[in-house]
Amino acid sequence: MTTTNAPSADLWRLVARAMDMPTREHAALFDALGLAAPARLDALQAAHAEAFVTQCAPYVSVYVGETGQIGGEAAARVADFRRLLGAKIDADAPDAIADVLADYADLVALAAEDAQAAHARRAMFWEHIAPWAGVFADAVMRSAPPPYDGWAGLFQAVIRAEAASLPAPPAQALHLRVAAVWAEPAADATHADVARVLLVPVTTGLVLTRADLAMAGAELGIALPVGGRAFLLETLFRADTPATEDWLAAEAARQADARAVDAETLGDVAEFWVARAQASDDRLSVSSDRRVYVPESIAKLG
Repeated sequence: MTTTNAPSADLWRLVARAMDMPTREHAALFDALGLAAPARLDALQAAHAEAFVTQCAPYVSVYVGETGQIGGEAAARVADFRRLLGAKIDADAPDAIADVLADYADLVALAAEDAQAAHARRAMFWEHIAPWAGVFADAVMRSAPPPYDGWAGLFQAVIRAEAASLPAPPAQALHLRVAAVWAEPAADATHADVARVLLVPVTTGLVLTRADLAMAGAELGIALPVGGRAFLLETLFRADTPATEDWLAAEAARQADARAVDAETLGDVAEFWVARAQASDDRLSVSSDRRVYVPESIAKLG
């Protein structure tokens, strides 16, 4: 059973469609969501690219996958569930967040009349949406330009309302149950190894966007070149390892606090992310005997 306070199927559809590449129809869509969008289509498309190409990759596997990259077992789990729903799967992006949310909107529409759909709705939310939604929304809110920062705030509110309306299952989502913990470092671990670890959100509890790293560089007085996140992190470490670790520890603490706000509604999911971020804060805060930690799943990549 769901409460009358649960978000409607129409709202879920609007939230999902807002993630699509903007067309002229998106001005009315954002207006329906109560968000001000740029009047020019090219400006809105540029904002979309900044939000979902430059800053926050819109794929489930990036946030709950074993390597922090698109694809892998996490994407396969999402694809398998979507196939059970009869969804059309894009083989190149089976875990695209917009598609996952659109499928979920269809389930919400059916759930009021169909007990099987209601069961699938609960399973999909707690297994394939709740585990990543909080960290994704937080990253978009702090890193994306308008109207996508506002969209992320709305998405976060929708997630909290949905979680409050659906009883959580007794078992934690598989995405989180199988997540690697930080292992002992390799003797020859490098700055590049550290960067790879820190870009696996489900292991560290951290989502680090280019905007985050640009802020780190500005606050630490380190000039950063143009490049991917791993390269930017490595540059920060090479320039000033202790200061970079201190900055990352503070960011881990901030992100732990952000997830703790969801403890009442998201329960074990929020507690998972808080614990991972706090562990990262603890390890990065070590001063004189700083060490590099590499999760087992990353170490096996060689």
